[in-house]
Amino acid sequence: MLTRILRNIVSPVLVSLVCAIPVGALAQAYPSKPIRLLVPYPPGGSTDALARQLGVRLSTQLKQTVLVDNRPGGSSAIAVQALAAAPADGYTILIVDPTAFAINPSLYKKLPYDASDITPVSLLARFSFSLLVPASSPANSVRDFVAYSKTKRDQLSFGSSGAGTLTHLGMEILKSSSGATMVHVPYRGGAPAMTDLLSGQIEALMTDLAFGLEYVKSGRVKALAITSSKRSAALPNVPTFIEAGYPNFEVGGWFGIVVRKNTSPEIVAALNAALREAVAQPELSAWIASVTLEPATSTPDEFARIIREDAGKWGKVIKDLGISAD
Repeated sequence: MLTRILRNIVSPVLVSLVCAIPVGALAQAYPSKPIRLLVPYPPGGSTDALARQLGVRLSTQLKQTVLVDNRPGGSSAIAVQALAAAPADGYTILIVDPTAFAINPSLYKKLPYDASDITPVSLLARFSFSLLVPASSPANSVRDFVAYSKTKRDQLSFGSSGAGTLTHLGMEILKSSSGATMVHVPYRGGAPAMTDLLSGQIEALMTDLAFGLEYVKSGRVKALAITSSKRSAALPNVPTFIEAGYPNFEVGGWFGIVVRKNTSPEIVAALNAALREAVAQPELSAWIASVTLEPATSTPDEFARIIREDAGKWGKVIKDLGISAD
């Protein structure tokens, strides 16, 4: 009888004590060691620059070192595979644009990774693109460029940061909508593509505003148009594609952070909170704006919805234009 009474008294007390402990405190405190931030492109591009700026602030937020690890190649596949090979513990995270999970599933018949094997954490920023040509190019407008491409009879080459990236698809849309004739030359990131644009090895490159900005301002390349719906304050003299006579041409992208599928909700929530706080810091938000990005964070569910919607959008473009990377 005494044992039963004690059990009835003690059990509710223990339950109430356990319930009073925060869920995250029931597991090992996160993070307790350095975090690896995978980047699917080489050093020098805008994705890498954002990752390094973010890593500094995220280290402060989480009180742990964030190590940037560049894994370029395979149209983001190498970096995604590195994430898939890591434990689902939140200590390996990946910065992504739409390529890996919104574009590649429609572009490739078979991927070396499962596009559903991730958990979105947060959006970081949105961005637009610009069409760049060498300073020596005879083209000074999009219409000039299209006309010039037709005189080259499929000998004009344009670069991209990889097959199936937005820098590739944007130019394919331009070809389809304008009748321009061009040959695609894929690179392992924006930096090597820019190097060849500057040297004249390729004659055009569509790249995000953030990466191309310094080259335009220095006069080393010309920006013929930007893909946003309105002009950029950083390049006020450069028209939009809409202004250039292509009203349906609008290409935009985003950056975000994902982790392995089955990472605990508590760790995802901790990362999300740290990311949102980092992006909200005046120093980082000012840097993001200074390179023509738009700060934009989200909940994990919101980011998942954005990926799904873009997968549908770009899947249709890829199917309609008959684009394949296989």
